[in-house]
Amino acid sequence: MKIQIAAALLMVLAAACTASEEVPQPIEMAQQPTAARVRYVTPTSAPTLVPTAVRMAATAMPTATPEPSLDPNLDCKSELERRYARASDLCLTGPTGYFCSGGLAPQAVPSAAGLNAPGGLAEAAQIDSLQTAPLTVAKGGGLVWLRLEENILIDALLVGGLRISSIAPSASNLAKWQSFTIESQTSASACAAAPKIGALVVQGLYGQSARLAINGVSVEINGTIVALTQANLTKFMAIEGQIRLISYGQPVSLNAGQQLDVSYPPGDWTAPAGLPSKPILLETELIRRLPIVLFNRPMVIPQPGFVQTQGRVNMRAAPGINGRLLFQVPAGETMTALGISRDREWLHIRLGNG
Repeated sequence: MKIQIAAALLMVLAAACTASEEVPQPIEMAQQPTAARVRYVTPTSAPTLVPTAVRMAATAMPTATPEPSLDPNLDCKSELERRYARASDLCLTGPTGYFCSGGLAPQAVPSAAGLNAPGGLAEAAQIDSLQTAPLTVAKGGGLVWLRLEENILIDALLVGGLRISSIAPSASNLAKWQSFTIESQTSASACAAAPKIGALVVQGLYGQSARLAINGVSVEINGTIVALTQANLTKFMAIEGQIRLISYGQPVSLNAGQQLDVSYPPGDWTAPAGLPSKPILLETELIRRLPIVLFNRPMVIPQPGFVQTQGRVNMRAAPGINGRLLFQVPAGETMTALGISRDREWLHIRLGNG
């Protein structure tokens, strides 16, 4: 499984690029005159240089021992990476239908002794709510996986301080954890590399749509979404594929690089207080510290906004007209912007199929 995930990350980082001013031609005719065929659909500042990510190397065989204390000889980023690598060893290949704790023991209701040690498991159907701890360097924090691949078709990751509670009525035809609430907790960690707010990352299985309800909002996921709360808002942030949400009967579609906010009455996350906002640019500052190496399907966090083709455009494996031709992207295709080449002539993009 880990070999497959590592291979998937390498594919993600294979620099799928498309020229902003290249007419699609056979490779031997690539020197023909060019015309602009890619435009930004959402107004945003220029993308940053192409980002990179490195898969965590596996550490020694995991043991069910308490979280180790901070090694004063390591800086905070190195310590976090060590914890992430250990959590990956413990839970990244866990079974479906279970919570798996990769860090500090979460508080579960009813109590679940299996989650008291890193790598511990608890059957999701037996848990009503879970509270994870904020991520700090000195004491560790909450990193919990939830896999529901047999009934709801999702993989989820709880990062940092987050309370999640199932509210699927027993009399309904909804599966356990198909409807739930979340509430984020902020972190007081001084480490700049640590996530500052608890978040839930939900990924649909590749090529399949998943339907669930988060804080009273119906969500259809064909990709990856991050959900978190801040003040009286739930923020739904699309970072891969396309997401469709329905609140107060109002359907809204999100492309990767967009988010929307939904407001709630004080202290009540079960039902929105009004219509969702219009899609806005992704607030990357809230999620750029997420440990993407722990996602079941690793990826690069997208740039705010997205791009769209206005005519057929060549997608190449490298930023140059001699790069291997991967695909001719048709007109009207929506693409995720991951970055831009140093000469700012080529965009690093991801198509909707991954």
